[in-house]
Parts: sequence; structure tokens; C-alpha cells
Amino acid sequence: MTVGNLTTSEIISWFLTPGLRIALVLLIAYLANRFALGLVKKITERLVKKRISPTDPKTMNEKRIDTLKRAFGSVFSTAIWIIAVLTMLPVFGINIAPVLAVLGVGGLALGLAAQTVIKDYISGIMILLEDQFRVGEKIEVGGKTGYVEDFSLRRTVLRGENNELFFVPNSQIIITSNFKR
Repeated sequence: MTVGNLTTSEIISWFLTPGLRIALVLLIAYLANRFALGLVKKITERLVKKRISPTDPKTMNEKRIDTLKRAFGSVFSTAIWIIAVLTMLPVFGINIAPVLAVLGVGGLALGLAAQTVIKDYISGIMILLEDQFRVGEKIEVGGKTGYVEDFSLRRTVLRGENNELFFVPNSQIIITSNFKR
């Protein structure tokens, strides 16, 4: 039996060597991803539980754990799957040296272009890890005082005394005054 120009034995041979390698890479990537997400979950829960005070509402701590898990989990998942794809490309006859060069140059360009955004995210992660403030607390940042209405890794939203809304990028938060704690 033939399919196109390939015989049955050639198809079986491909599945036993390159096909098996692809399946093995996908399986290892899947298992590594599951392991990394489990590890991130345990580490974030341990970090948050060390800083819990008896007055903290349980839902706030769960939100904090969930935010940290998502932030770190997505970084690890993306890295694992990029490595898996790069590992499989040679099986299809694609030279990965130019791909790695493009990814390196592209990463450098993206890093330079998005410095402020990257600073915002890193600052947001540090704010979460240090538990500086939470949604609903009255704080002062950057000369603006108000209640934290929303918080993401990139920015903090404050509701001022006169009902005005302040959007403060996390990288610009240098000194924080928390009036609740």
C-alpha cells in the first residue's frame, strides 16, 4: 500500500523514530508543565500562609494566591512549551539556529521597547509578595490618597476622596503609606 509517494513501511518507520521523538517531547513538556504549575502553587501558598494575619479575610488570601499562581505559572508554561517546539523543529528538518537568533534579537528588541511595562509587572509582583496593600484599603502612593479599587500586576487603581479615579503604574510606586494596617 502507498500513500502519495510513501510506502506503508516508510510511514511506519517515520512513526517509530521521528514520530516517537515528537510524542516523547510532547509528553515530557506536558509533565514538566504540570510539575511546574504544582510547584508554583505550593510555593505561593507557602509564601502567603507565612504572612497571613488572623484578621485577614480568607477570600483575600485566596485571591492573592490565585494572582501569584497565574503570574508565575504562565511564565513557566510559556517557557516550557517554547522549548518543546524548538526541540521538535529539527525532526521536521528545520534548522533552529536561525530561529534562535531571531528569538534572541526579537526578545532584546521587545525588552528594550517594553522596559516600563516589564518594570510595572515586576513591581506588581513585588507588591503582591510583600503584601503592601490590598483592594479596599486606604493608601497613599505618588502623592495620591485613596482606596484601592483595583490592582493588577501592571497598575493600581485608587478612588480618591472626591470620587476621582487615579491609575498609578506599579513601577512608579516608590513609597506606600497604608492607613489600614
